Amino acid sequence: MQALEGFFAGIAALSHRVTDIWEVPAPLICRGDVAYTRLDGKTVTAPFCNVFTMRDGKIAHYEIYLDPTPPSAP
Repeated sequence: MQALEGFFAGIAALSHRVTDIWEVPAPLICRGDVAYTRLDGKTVTAPFCNVFTMRDGKIAHYEIYLDPTPPSAP
């Protein structure tokens, strides 16, 4: 939790652009780009992939795959 708090303290904002969604029998997979706005105003973009396990139309389990280094990249 402390690492996550430190990560969010180092950015001013973030936004996602979903480029692909696959709804296979299970799970639901989405891929896209996340744009981090750093505290200095510079924006850095990186790919992401999320995997959702659905149950009764709701998210039961959520996995996030991304490279956490882009916000601190030069």
